[in-house]
Amino acid sequence: MKILSNRRIILEDFPEEQRKWLPKLLSPLNQFLESTYAALNKNLTLEDNIRGKKFVFDIGAGTTTIEAKWDAPERPSLVLLGQVTTEAGDATALVVGIIWTYAAGSVSITLTGLDAGLGHKVNIIGIV
Repeated sequence: MKILSNRRIILEDFPEEQRKWLPKLLSPLNQFLESTYAALNKNLTLEDNIRGKKFVFDIGAGTTTIEAKWDAPERPSLVLLGQVTTEAGDATALVVGIIWTYAAGSVSITLTGLDAGLGHKVNIIGIV
């Protein structure tokens, strides 16, 4: 569903007798409508809109387990694997899976399927 492009309510849309008190209401309402429109028009970001954390790891050849400090007040409920690239920057689709556990403020992440002879850059997202 495409959102409507109308982002403001203007004073002229109302009868003359209501125009004396409406500006105090329309100003905050229009600010809300504009910010909501902007957020819903492909401007939502992980950092600002989802309770979670993004991690980027550079791991050496042969590494399969990563430890990430989790300082959010709630435990993670979901850990997702994002893009994985080799040291040379080539995207790799060889990661077969991700296994994660949470304990004592830390998320332990085990990756399966990485080429053991190469280092990798791994993007991971944890969501509350």
